[in-house]
Amino acid sequence: MPFGLKNAPALFQRMMNHILQEYLDDLVAVYLDDIIIYSKIFEEHIKHITKVLEKLREANLIIKLRKCKFFEVEISFLEHIVRRYGLKPVWIQNLTLTIDAVIAAPQEARDSSQEAQVSPQKLRD
Repeated sequence: MPFGLKNAPALFQRMMNHILQEYLDDLVAVYLDDIIIYSKIFEEHIKHITKVLEKLREANLIIKLRKCKFFEVEISFLEHIVRRYGLKPVWIQNLTLTIDAVIAAPQEARDSSQEAQVSPQKLRD
């Protein structure tokens, strides 16, 4: 984005909304350069992808194929995991991994940390 544009992200978002306007909330969600195309059945999904790519081509926009993912069952979008049956915030998944790691810690490590703590009774003696 050019250095002189202070509102470049907002302008880009507005442009993307304008280009994909007729498909927004029906088959596509857009946030800046992230585009999610969603469908209920596979055959319909192929048609939706074609429609969106045609709109991008008409607007002379180029996509980088190496950054694209097609036919994903689960994706990460705006700090959420998007699945077939709903959304899940990423921080909940990270919290679950942390809790699982604590639970799975070896008992020896927990025992040695308890031994390192000095009780008030021992300090008095």
